Amino acid sequence: NICKLVVGVGSFALPGVFSDSGLWFGIFGVPLLAGLCVYSMHLLVACKRSVGPDARYFDIARHYFGPKASMMMYAAAIFASLGACAGYLDFMTPLIAETIGGSHLSIVLITYPLFVLLSWIRSFRYLAFTSILGDFAFLIAMT
Repeated sequence: NICKLVVGVGSFALPGVFSDSGLWFGIFGVPLLAGLCVYSMHLLVACKRSVGPDARYFDIARHYFGPKASMMMYAAAIFASLGACAGYLDFMTPLIAETIGGSHLSIVLITYPLFVLLSWIRSFRYLAFTSILGDFAFLIAMT
C-alpha cells in the first residue's frame, strides 16, 4: 500500500514532467530513469533474500550499512509518507472545493485531522477495504 501511495502520487506528476522536460528527455530520459528504478528494486529484492525472508527495508539498511543508515531510512520513510500525503492533499483539495464548495484552506483544515487519525492506525490490515474501494472508484472514473 505504501508503494501504491508513492507511485500514485508520482503518476499525478507525469504529465508535468513530460511537459517540463522537453521532447528528447521525455522520450529517452524518463524511460531510462524508470529502468534504473526497476533495477534498484531488483537489487533491493536480492538484498532482502540474503538478509532473510522477514526482513524489512530498515533491517536491510541496518545489515548492509549499520544502525545509522537504518535510522536514516526511518527518517526517509517518514518524509516520503508526509510528502505523499501532502501531494494527495494538494491534488484533492481543489477537486473537493469545486465539488462541495469552500476554500482551499478550509478543505485542508478539515481533511488534515482525518489524515492524522489515519496515521495512528498500527496495521494496514484494517484499511485493506479502502484499496478495493479506490480501485473500484478508479475503474468507474476511467469508463
